[in-house]
Formats: sequence, structure tokens, C-alpha cells
Amino acid sequence: MRKTLGSAFGPARLWLAPPGLWLVTVPLVAITLLHYVTPATHHMHILHGVLRRLYYVPVVSAALLWGVRGGLAAAVVTIALYAPHVVQRWDEIPTQTWDAVFEMAMYAAVGGLTGSLSASLRRQQDALLRTDQLKSLGTLASGMAHEVRNPLASIAGAAAQLRKGNPPEATRDELLGIVARESARLDDLVREFLEYARPPKLVRTACDVPAVVAEAVALVTHSAAPRSVTVRVDAPPGAPSVSADPTRLKQALLNLLLNAVQASPAGGEVRVSVAVRGRSVRVTVRDAGPGLPAEVRGRLFEPFVTTREGGTGLGLPMAKRIVAAHGGSLELADAEGGGTEARLDLPGGAA
Repeated sequence: MRKTLGSAFGPARLWLAPPGLWLVTVPLVAITLLHYVTPATHHMHILHGVLRRLYYVPVVSAALLWGVRGGLAAAVVTIALYAPHVVQRWDEIPTQTWDAVFEMAMYAAVGGLTGSLSASLRRQQDALLRTDQLKSLGTLASGMAHEVRNPLASIAGAAAQLRKGNPPEATRDELLGIVARESARLDDLVREFLEYARPPKLVRTACDVPAVVAEAVALVTHSAAPRSVTVRVDAPPGAPSVSADPTRLKQALLNLLLNAVQASPAGGEVRVSVAVRGRSVRVTVRDAGPGLPAEVRGRLFEPFVTTREGGTGLGLPMAKRIVAAHGGSLELADAEGGGTEARLDLPGGAA
């Protein structure tokens, strides 16, 4: 939206922004009509002066919306609408008509100057945006390099030990296991990073949220079983369908469930609930862990921030991006009685 309104130059672009067009044309027409229906008498000269200065509103609005050309175009239209009134009243109040001529010249000056300042401000904003994007890219690259370094160091160390000679079979198997495990970790890291860097493309359909939750829980069960973590689901029937991509939504839920299972102690319980809140559907995932660490509480949705050994720190940021692409929200909070609660809200309404 900002790009459409902020970088539009030329008359054709005016018609591409109906809200901005109304903001300019309605005051312009109203002021002009009031000028022509108000008698040009000495008693009404104050009102005419006020109306004349109100013309600056549409001129400045056009300049802010469409830059120099927008401001000058609005000024030209204003002068074209107002000039016949000035000519018509030329002999009635000469001093005011000369003031009006000066004011019309000022419309063009103010429109051009405001448009120029607006364009300059937009260029500065674009430069700041590019700076922020480069800064974010640098942060991602730095985080990626840090995460890749550890498994590479483990692989290099194991390879160096294998190169020294013929180690005992048990040692060789252990070293080969390190190579295989760290290679798989690198593969997961690269895959998750590419998924995070790529904007999520949604294929929306009428999505049954409890059904998607059940599928995600089924997938995470194998991760919960070795530590005897139980996943309990409370999804009463009657939840409305939402317009969502089931595959992407399941991916976001799977990340939340895996985090909850890994944060819970052995023999703990993860609770998943689905509830209708007004026109939205909320999925809550609650673990039995120690809660949110204070040192990373405000940074958990940043890439490569993790409290779990071996974690990539990309699961939560990816989940948040997917939910945001659906027009929803995702937040983490300390749960009553201990643990962490992830609250995923999706707007209701089927596709």
C-alpha cells in the first residue's frame, strides 16, 4: 500500500488509489461549490478568505500522496476551478481578487515544495528500510555461520581421528556415528534455514483445525514416546472451519508440539486445546517444563535463538511467519502452575 501511494507519479496513478483520490477530490469540490454559492459581498469576504485557504488541504494531500507531480496537478486543478470565480468577481472587490491571484500562485508553490519534501522523506525511509534489511541479512548470516561451525568442527575432529590409523572397532563406530549424526544435523539446519528464508506460500482451503491438530499430534508421538511424555488433546466438536493451508498450519503446530515435548520432563504431559474465541479459533499448546528463561524471553521468535541443546532456533520463527501469513497471531507466555503456553490464534471463516 505504501509503495502504491508513495511512489505514484503521473495522472494515471491517481486512479489506482481510490481512498487517496477521495481525500483530494471531495474537499476540492466542496470548497469550490461553497465559493460559487456564497455571495461576494463585503459581509462575506471573511468566509471567502477562509475557503480560499482551505484549498491548501487537497493540494497538500495530493503532494503527500503522489509527490511533486501530484501536488502540482492538484494545484492546477484548484486554480482551474477557482479562477472563473475570481474573474467573475474581479470588479466587485478588487483588493480581494488580487489576493486571490497571489493565493493561486501559492497553491502551485506549496504543492511543488510539499511534493518535493515528501519524495525526499520517502527516499530516506526506503534507504532506512534497505539498511534494516541488510542488517537482518547480516544477523541471519552470522547466526547461520555460528550454527554450522559446531557440527563442522565435530565432523572434522572425527575425520582427523579416523585418518590417524586403524582405531579399535568400537572407536571407529563411535567416530562414524559422530560424522553421520552431525551431517544429519547440518542437513536439518540448511533445510530449516531455506524454509525460513523463503516466504511461505499458502494454498488455502476450508480447514478443520481439530483435524490438523490430531495429525500434528500423531506425528510428534514418536518423539514423545522415548521420554514417556504424554500428549493430551482437548478439541470439542463444533469448531468452525478456517481459511488456511492445512500443510503449513500442521508445520507450525508440529514445531510448537516438538518444543513442548522437548521442554517437558520425562513422564510429563503436554496439553493441546482448541477453543473458539469470538470469530477466531485458538490452539493452545502447554508444556510441563520450567517456563520461559528470562534472558531470552523477548527474543524467542528471533532466528537462531534457542534454549535447547542441538536446537536450530528456527522452529518458532518459522511457526510465527506461517501464522502471520494466515492473518493470525502466535505468542508465548508462562502458564499458570508452571510451564510455557503457546497461543496460536487464527481468524475464523472458511475459504
